[in-house]
Amino acid sequence: MSRRIFAVVCCAIWSLTGAQTQKPVDCYTVDDFLGCSANQFRLADTRLNQIYTKLLGRISAMNGDPRTTSALKVQVVQAQRDWVKVRDGTCGAIITYNHAGSGGPSNQDFVFTLNSCKTQVTTSRSSDLIFLFDSLTPENKK
Repeated sequence: MSRRIFAVVCCAIWSLTGAQTQKPVDCYTVDDFLGCSANQFRLADTRLNQIYTKLLGRISAMNGDPRTTSALKVQVVQAQRDWVKVRDGTCGAIITYNHAGSGGPSNQDFVFTLNSCKTQVTTSRSSDLIFLFDSLTPENKK
């Protein structure tokens, strides 16, 4: 059941991330699911990196006090580094919770759960960065 839900989530993320130019992977076997989950995370991570790069570019191009833009850039870079730690901790906690009392996850379950979690959290972070990017338009500056 959870794998079917994941397949639906993968398709939704695939369509939202602009990944339509890549050939979709059929996810019918366990190995396909592992490949799909890894591919979906790579796509989400690539999209996040593109948004992050655009955000840093927008900050660099901002007019105003250079000390303010420099401080903003430092803050955004540090927030992103902190977010990576939160992502890894969150996904680690989910793996621990999902497999508590089971003697630990199999390697396949571990990889699938980790990729699924990282995809979901990374997609959410992309939305956060898009919001910040949009907030830094000249029209929104007060």
